[in-house]
Amino acid sequence: TGGNTYSNTICSQKFSVTTKNNSNSLLWITSGSGVANYSISRNAAPYITTPAQTFDDTGILCKTNYCYQITNNYANGSKSISLTKCVDAISTDTPTLINNASAVVGDNQVDLTWQQDPMFVPTVYTILRSQNSGSAQVIATANTQSYTDPSYSTAGNYCYRIAYEDQCGNNSLPGDLVCPLRLTGMVDKKNVITLQWNDYTGLANGVKSYTLEKYSQKGNLLKTFSVGTGTSFIDNEVDLVNQIVSYKIIAAANDVAFTNSVSNIARFIKGVNLFYPTAFTPNGDSLNDGFTVSGQYIAKMQLNIFDRWGTLIFSTDKNEPWDGTFNGKLMPETTYIWTVKVTDVAGQNLSHNGTVILLNKRK
Repeated sequence: TGGNTYSNTICSQKFSVTTKNNSNSLLWITSGSGVANYSISRNAAPYITTPAQTFDDTGILCKTNYCYQITNNYANGSKSISLTKCVDAISTDTPTLINNASAVVGDNQVDLTWQQDPMFVPTVYTILRSQNSGSAQVIATANTQSYTDPSYSTAGNYCYRIAYEDQCGNNSLPGDLVCPLRLTGMVDKKNVITLQWNDYTGLANGVKSYTLEKYSQKGNLLKTFSVGTGTSFIDNEVDLVNQIVSYKIIAAANDVAFTNSVSNIARFIKGVNLFYPTAFTPNGDSLNDGFTVSGQYIAKMQLNIFDRWGTLIFSTDKNEPWDGTFNGKLMPETTYIWTVKVTDVAGQNLSHNGTVILLNKRK
């Protein structure tokens, strides 16, 4: 009688797939007798061949579905193919926080732009705002790396933080504090302007230098001052032309590829600073022969002179000096009262008065 003939031994697999952070872990249990290697297919396409009964697939994207099959490749050409196992890949990495942002202040708004780690793909940004060093509150969301806050004001003392959620559903921590440049100042009685601003925050590598720009009333750039890394400046240059001047401060980042940050515009009106003698000598020696009131930035002036009884004895709106006469006759030595009404270049009206002594000294 004939004997029995047996086929090659082929074994099935006990196959499982487990999701881990940034990897899918494949594990199968089968007899390795006669097996040359194992082929792995991913999403119905050949993927990799391995001699082991385990494989960690790290070439994945979170929230993506992956389906795997294991094939036992026997040395004699036989094959055993597993069932298909599918999983959705995950990543639990916390996105890098945002630590580079610029702020450009405009009229009642601030434009924020920022950079973030390109290793993480954002789905939405969250903008948080704090006031006067208080806690930050969510004010808006954005889909791009920029946001304009239409309710910004320099007086509000606002600062910002930017957070985001990545495509894997993970949230970054709120980013570093971004405090827009706030420029303030004062003008003293000598028309010296003192400016101060906060040290800009929001740049990982800090500020390289500040530049101060000075503008005329019409918005023309008058001068640029390089002020280093300080946070104050005194403009004491004499300027008898521009009564109204404006300034803004610009912060350049140490990272040259990053956008400059720009402050609010601070506007100042200089005083007219009236000048007038307390006495004059109308004797024809060409020295202090007339009385007038002068000053800076005067557009129009009305000067009136009165005697001590209140009689108007001289009036001009043409910046003419009083020569001490009335109706062609030299007035006596005594004290006279004067008033002046001025309209300055800025359109402001002001009044002033005083007294002057007429001294009829001979040459």
